[in-house]
Amino acid sequence: MSVAGVTLSGMVRELPSTLRYLAQRQRGVVSRSQAMRAGFSPGMIKFRVRSGRWQQLHPGVYATFTGIPSRGAWLWAAILSAGPGAVLSFQTAAELDGLSDNPTNPIHVTVPRQRHVVAVSGISLHRSDRVAEAVQGNVYPPRTRIEETVLDLTQAADSFDDVCGWVTRAIARNLTDETRLRQAMTVRPRLRWRADLHELIGAAQSGDHSVLEFRYHRDVERAHGLPESSRQVAVYQAGRTPRIPGSRVHRLRRGGGV
Repeated sequence: MSVAGVTLSGMVRELPSTLRYLAQRQRGVVSRSQAMRAGFSPGMIKFRVRSGRWQQLHPGVYATFTGIPSRGAWLWAAILSAGPGAVLSFQTAAELDGLSDNPTNPIHVTVPRQRHVVAVSGISLHRSDRVAEAVQGNVYPPRTRIEETVLDLTQAADSFDDVCGWVTRAIARNLTDETRLRQAMTVRPRLRWRADLHELIGAAQSGDHSVLEFRYHRDVERAHGLPESSRQVAVYQAGRTPRIPGSRVHRLRRGGGV
């Protein structure tokens, strides 16, 4: 176990049993209300912060350990800072579910529209009437379902290529499929790029797994009446099974390589 892990484990063991489980699940982070429900008085919380045993990450949110908080601790701090019903969303949810390869800042959190929440530094707040419907079940930290995340990201996209990238990547990585994405679209009466999304989802399910592959299929093959290539073809080579994008299959066939 790392030094940070040993420190966190030791600090968490000192907590009352009613708070220990929460702290362990929340990467060592607790809210003021959680601590008080476990029997801590405001004075006890203040003493732990002043003595350096706890760290205040956001107003009313504390790391119950010393040392540098992990990425997971900051994600939990963002959720606890936003309060009841808050879930990670957009790029942050994409990060956790493998749709995005790198952590991004600020941390994106969606809260119920009717709640009055003030955003704090490092957190980008979104509001929605459908938070309870959009959240994944039984995952921690709480976040939007992958289909909701994909659609949220397409609605925030600046360009068609960005929209295409989110859709094709989600399907290429087997995070979702055509049926679930189309179903998620039906409950959104207002949706930018709706016609494009329908086309993209169908193309991605058929094998267009990148922006370049989609554009080749649409703007080269179909636009010029070329025979449709076989996309994501399995080619066996020395015990490996790489997949060759459809645009390359045409070139290999013409060269006699496949």
